[in-house]
Amino acid sequence: MKKIRLISIVCIVFGGFALSCRRSVTAGSDYYVFDTTITLNAQLIRIDELLKPVDLVLLDDYIVVVNEPNGDHPVFNVYTRADMTFLYGFGRQGKGPLEYISFATPGHRSDNILPVYNNVSNTLVCYEIEDDGERVLSSLSVNKTTPGIMQRIVLVNDSVMLYSVLNNKGVGTYSFNLNTNEIIDTLDLITPYRREHGIKFENYKFDYRDNALIAAFEYVDEIVRVEMTDDFHFSPSVVKLSHDDGPLDEVKMNNIAYFSYPYVGEKRIYAERIGRPMKEMQPFYPGRNFKFDIFVFDRELQPLYRLKFDRNIIRFVVDEDANVLYSWDMMDAFDYIHRYSLPDME
Repeated sequence: MKKIRLISIVCIVFGGFALSCRRSVTAGSDYYVFDTTITLNAQLIRIDELLKPVDLVLLDDYIVVVNEPNGDHPVFNVYTRADMTFLYGFGRQGKGPLEYISFATPGHRSDNILPVYNNVSNTLVCYEIEDDGERVLSSLSVNKTTPGIMQRIVLVNDSVMLYSVLNNKGVGTYSFNLNTNEIIDTLDLITPYRREHGIKFENYKFDYRDNALIAAFEYVDEIVRVEMTDDFHFSPSVVKLSHDDGPLDEVKMNNIAYFSYPYVGEKRIYAERIGRPMKEMQPFYPGRNFKFDIFVFDRELQPLYRLKFDRNIIRFVVDEDANVLYSWDMMDAFDYIHRYSLPDME
């Protein structure tokens, strides 16, 4: 990975955000250096249907806001992508068919299909989202032999799924043939800490689009890009990370957490930057906050700019057609979705 240093030249102020010019703005290391930091202010969109949002899914015509399962309240709430008009909700808490306790979804789709993997029944259900309601397109039992809870899924096509699981051994990512119920390939991302700590500190989250998988690590200040071959193998399938910020404290909570969720757009890659000890995000830590930044890269992982926000942020989606980012404040104001206008940096 190249170390890139860029020099700021001008300062510009826009209506919805402030663009501040800084020289050698570092990301806590020499790995990612930006010349531009942009502060964004949220437009608050009032919504009355949510209790505790946990995720967002961007579809072709809709945005699905995912609630934590809670009794008879809908798990999936469908809004129009154009203006966030509420249409309907569906899915309930429970262990029956089309009910959910633990599940995984993708972050985005280029159609109006919402895949949901049920961790309790090991079932993949694909919903077609329309203006007047959802329709079950398919329901497939998956013979998942990898232990652990699915955290993120991506349907590459009707036959192939990518997924990551979290268990007491760390995180694993797999390509899976839904027709044969078999693993196609396994991705092994090796951190510099494996020799001393095993895979204890190898947690990461991934996203995928257009044959590129992006993995962002919690305890390593590094983001990895892996290509997908035509036969759905990872290329390479084994990646050795090079950036070592060790030694690490054996207590995970005492170490710096670097990245959370990445988001792969058609034009850019967005990586949520934590940059503080993991313990500061725990429920009973004094001064707990989630005012994370987002690092923005081009599709080849070359740094573009750094985003700051006026509110807490932890999950987000980016509508690159409208050039806006959607999120919510998980610490406060569940009655609002936050809409941020992004700068035109083409």
